[in-house]
Amino acid sequence: MKKFAVIGLAIGLVVAAILLSWQHFKSSHDESVRKLLAGAWTLDGSSSYTARPDGTFVRVFTNFNTGRVVTNEGTFQVKDGFIFETVTKSSRTNTHVPITSHSWIIRAEANQIVVIDGDPGGNVQHIFRRETR
Repeated sequence: MKKFAVIGLAIGLVVAAILLSWQHFKSSHDESVRKLLAGAWTLDGSSSYTARPDGTFVRVFTNFNTGRVVTNEGTFQVKDGFIFETVTKSSRTNTHVPITSHSWIIRAEANQIVVIDGDPGGNVQHIFRRETR
């Protein structure tokens, strides 16, 4: 009986260690993506996206229906492999803020970040390409 208690305790400790390690890896990966995201990007080749180290962003794009340039500003957070955005200011006069959205991070590299809108399994892929000047 004592043998089973020791084995159970050992298994419990191993599982706890694995869970703690996994949580640490996730948070450090999120932090590296957040730092990587800081800078100026072209999104899908048609809009600009500037992410600041303080967690704020500015996105400028052209509304294809009206031909008008739209500027959205807000905050972003990288957590659990997702980018969460909240638009707090928009140049569109009929937009009600805040607007929240999230994208699943597929790949994050120094010059390119690939995301899919919404939950995993979504089908709208967007590509951020770092602007070079």
